[in-house]
Amino acid sequence: MFKLKENDTICALATPVGVSAICVVRMSGVHSWQVIKKLVPSLNKDVESHKVYLTTLVSSIHNQAFDEVLVTFFAKGKSYTGEESVEISCHGSMAIAQHLLECLVLNGARLAEPGEFTFRAFMNGRIDLLQAEAVLNIIHSESVTQAAQNVKHLRGIASSVLLKLEEDLILLLANLEASIDFSTEGIETLNFENLKKTLLLSKESLNQFLKEAKAGNVFKQGVKVALFGEPNAGKSTLFNNLMGEDRAIVTAKEGTTRDLIEGSVFVEGVKLVFVDSAGVRESDDEIESLGIEKSINEAIYCDIVYLIINPRLTKNTTNLVNLLIEKNIFNKSFFVVTHFDLLSEDEIFSFNKFLASFGVADEKIIWVNNKDKIHTKNKVIETIKRQILVNKITDNSVFIHSRQFDLLIQSENFINKTLEDLELKLSPEFLASSLRQSLWYVQKALGKDFDDDILDKIFSEFCIGK
Repeated sequence: MFKLKENDTICALATPVGVSAICVVRMSGVHSWQVIKKLVPSLNKDVESHKVYLTTLVSSIHNQAFDEVLVTFFAKGKSYTGEESVEISCHGSMAIAQHLLECLVLNGARLAEPGEFTFRAFMNGRIDLLQAEAVLNIIHSESVTQAAQNVKHLRGIASSVLLKLEEDLILLLANLEASIDFSTEGIETLNFENLKKTLLLSKESLNQFLKEAKAGNVFKQGVKVALFGEPNAGKSTLFNNLMGEDRAIVTAKEGTTRDLIEGSVFVEGVKLVFVDSAGVRESDDEIESLGIEKSINEAIYCDIVYLIINPRLTKNTTNLVNLLIEKNIFNKSFFVVTHFDLLSEDEIFSFNKFLASFGVADEKIIWVNNKDKIHTKNKVIETIKRQILVNKITDNSVFIHSRQFDLLIQSENFINKTLEDLELKLSPEFLASSLRQSLWYVQKALGKDFDDDILDKIFSEFCIGK
């Protein structure tokens, strides 16, 4: 894990490797301007922060001009890292960029490690841990919706909620500890009703934040949908339809799909990940059996399960529905009945009655005509969109790391314990102990109390130059 060394000046390529119109090399540290001055002798005047200067790069190795560039200077306290910084926009030749980095290192800089610029921003108090992870999420955004949500966190919207919670818990803790001090002198200072009222407000605020974080996880990770069913029910046909291309092999022979096949589409900014899987049946074939086991495990893991049923091939439908119930995934399952166009009214009524016997509501049944691909796709997508609305995904949804989510759950648990201790009329010492734990978890989520292993794990996911 890198440490913040105040006298180190770091440099790195900030744009992807490869030929392009321009590339950007960035540098940060106390000697940034001193280092770049040696490469731009024509730029001998005093420079101003946030101004761009057109100049010529002169090689420290060959003592000749090798590119015409734009140089931007950022004064200490006014840059991304909080340190004196410089960005050089050169032509997009990797030979030029590489030589520039060599010259910077020769003149006193060193190559940055992955995520070191953002690490310095964090250590210098420019951003907190939630904002640092928002930077990483922006880089890896797969849709404009994801990017827009993460920009909100980079601006500190999520952090502000937790900072207010921290402030309230500190005030409550201060009152508790003051009451402990005064109690030794026989002075009663604690108003238990006010303490309870404030604590309930803090709990409500944290609970709302966790709800929005849970909903935001759908934006971040996407909705995973398992296409489940017996062989030749139409899973791969539906999968290809949803993908808009032939990704899975479709034949009349049963058991064609042996492994999981994933594909994704974006609907209104939300990533939908569909998983085609092996048909579920009893099998003596070792490879097929492994595929079936994977299918069942994937259905357990996914957010939504579509049981694909061809009503004229219902060899195993009863067992499959019972399997959904047994594996506790029935409630997140929908039932896609294929070949609707081939069924008579009596067959439709009979099959509807069959599903109703298991408690399947009408809104959970999707009747599709395999020949009408557009209508089928739209019906399936609409079902998922309704589920997303059920999860109350809104513009207020927040993206936080699962580690932070777990820390805040622990904080909520200790708030609940403090409330329980209040009801039991325990002494302020016990109340303060639980509240101190709750505060510690909030501060850990904000990155105010951290260890090197956690920081190493977070910042190692960044690319070099960020």
